[in-house]
Amino acid sequence: MITLRARIHPKLDKVGEVRAFLADSVTAAQAQGEKVGLAQRIYSSEGPLLVVPRRFDDLAAADAWRRRNVTDATWQERVAKLNALVRAPVQLSLEESIIPITPSDTPVGVVQRAFFFPTPENVGQMRSLLEEFVRTAQASGRPQVGLSQFVFSAVGPVQIITATYPDVAELDQARRDRASVVQPLAAAAGALSRAPIALRLLEVVVPLPN
Repeated sequence: MITLRARIHPKLDKVGEVRAFLADSVTAAQAQGEKVGLAQRIYSSEGPLLVVPRRFDDLAAADAWRRRNVTDATWQERVAKLNALVRAPVQLSLEESIIPITPSDTPVGVVQRAFFFPTPENVGQMRSLLEEFVRTAQASGRPQVGLSQFVFSAVGPVQIITATYPDVAELDQARRDRASVVQPLAAAAGALSRAPIALRLLEVVVPLPN
């Protein structure tokens, strides 16, 4: 599975307008059968940010979607409107799923993403470490956690653990309960990394369909 993520930086006085605009666009796309959602980064030190994740079966399907939009007048009109409301260019990234999150009927309220930056010579070792951590978590009753990696990255290899929770209170409880498991992972990953682990927290605006 491939996920295309669009990171959108609204102007500081246009956050609500951009959020409403994207929510309407995402809801309309879901009605057409697209697997797309909307989230907003919270507790951010980098200013307001909205994220639109869009899932495809494979890279070919993602590229076919991109090609259609190049000549789609309605799509281009939406892009032009959005460009007038943002403070920076829209950033796109492609992620390939390594271990998918197990589908669940439990509503997702918040998403925590941990970004790992292995040195070039430690990419395989880092992936093995993270795979073991995620598979162990899933086997121990924490199915809403998965692992992915960047495709076509301009910043070098990046691997991501994504975990979903009903709300921030549930995330905080899990954070406390699993501290003894997470701390050794952070220490082991640090020895393989070229940069510190980066944590991002997002609030779901429009849920991504399973």
